[in-house]
Amino acid sequence: MDKAVDFSNPESWVHIANSKDGKGNWTPKGFTLLDYDNAKCDVFCVHPTFILGYMKSELNARLQEKSMLVSAEDCTKYVASAFNGCCRVYAPHYRMITVKAYAAGRTPAALTAWEAAYKDVKAAFVHFLNAYCTGDRPFILAGHSQGANHLARLCQEMVDRDDHLQSRMVCAYLLGSAIGLDTFQNIPPSSGPLDLGCFVTWATASPKCTRCGSAPGLKSEKQLASLTERPISINPLSWNTSNDFVSKESHRGALKGDSVHPGQTGARCTNRIGESRPEVYGHEGTLTVDRTPFIDSLNYLGDLHKDLKDDLHAVDVSLWWLDIRENSEARVKAWLAEPRVIPPVSSMLKDDMVRLASRPILNPC
Repeated sequence: MDKAVDFSNPESWVHIANSKDGKGNWTPKGFTLLDYDNAKCDVFCVHPTFILGYMKSELNARLQEKSMLVSAEDCTKYVASAFNGCCRVYAPHYRMITVKAYAAGRTPAALTAWEAAYKDVKAAFVHFLNAYCTGDRPFILAGHSQGANHLARLCQEMVDRDDHLQSRMVCAYLLGSAIGLDTFQNIPPSSGPLDLGCFVTWATASPKCTRCGSAPGLKSEKQLASLTERPISINPLSWNTSNDFVSKESHRGALKGDSVHPGQTGARCTNRIGESRPEVYGHEGTLTVDRTPFIDSLNYLGDLHKDLKDDLHAVDVSLWWLDIRENSEARVKAWLAEPRVIPPVSSMLKDDMVRLASRPILNPC
C-alpha cells in the first residue's frame, strides 16, 4: 500500500482552485467558470470509485500510477463542474478502496484499506481548512458513492460535533450513498431548496429495481461504510424528502458529454420515514425514475451486470447535473445574504488542524 499522502504538495490534489489546466475548471457548452477572485465559497470535492485493471487484485488504488491520476481527474471533472459556478474547487487524490475491497466486506484487510482511504480524505479536508478555505469562508462538501461515504463519516466526526464548521457549511451533497435520519445528530436533511447547514442525498433507481445495493452505507455485517439503518433520498426536483411525484417539467437538466438536456424525467422518492421496513432490501429511500433510452445512455454501468440496468447509481450526478448546479448557487447566495456570527473554532478542531496539518506525521497504514 502507498504511504500516507502529503497534502501540502500540490501534486496530491486532483484540482486546486486557480489551476489553469485543472479538470475542476471544465464546464459544458453555455456555462462559465466562476472567476477565482470573485468566489465567496469553496467546495471540497471527493471523487467516487472507478475501475482499473490492477484493482481486481488490490484493495487500495496506487496513487503513483498515471492511469489512477487520469481516472481521478475524469471522475472529478463531472462532479466538480456542478459546483464551479459558485465555488472555488478543491479535490484531493486519495487511496480509494477498490471494488475488490467493497466485495470483501468487513474483513481485517478491507477495513485497513478503508481506514487508509478515509484518513487521506480527512487529512485533505484539514489542509483545505488550513490553507485554502480559511477564516470564516463558507464551504460545500460534495461527493458521490465512495466519495460521499467518506464525506459522511467526516461530517459525523467533525462537522456534526463542531458549531464552527456547522455554521460555515452551506450544504453537504452526499450522493449515491446510503444516508438516513440516524446518520447525523445536528445536520438535518434538506427540506427545501434554500436550507443551509443540511445534507442532500439520493440513490437513483428504476421502480423495477429489485436489488438496489450500489449506494453503499447501509449498516450491516458486510458493509464497510456503516452510516444508516434506514436510508432516505432527497428529490432534486423539490429538494425535500416528500414521496410526491414531481414531473419532468421541473427537471433543469442532465449532462451528457458537453451538453445539457432539460426536461428528461420526473422523479419520486420511496422514503418510509416513520413506517416499517420494506420486505425487499433496497425498496426504501431510493429516488425512482422511469428508464428511457436517454437515461440508459447515461448509465455506463448498465452493461456490466443485469442488476445495474435498473440500479441507476451511475447517473446520480449526470442526470441531475443542472439541478445540482443551480441549487448550489442558490444556497450559496442564501448563505451570503444572511447575517451571521460564526462561533469560534473549537479546541477539538484546533487539535485536528495542528495534528493533521502535515500528513506525513501520521503512521502509514
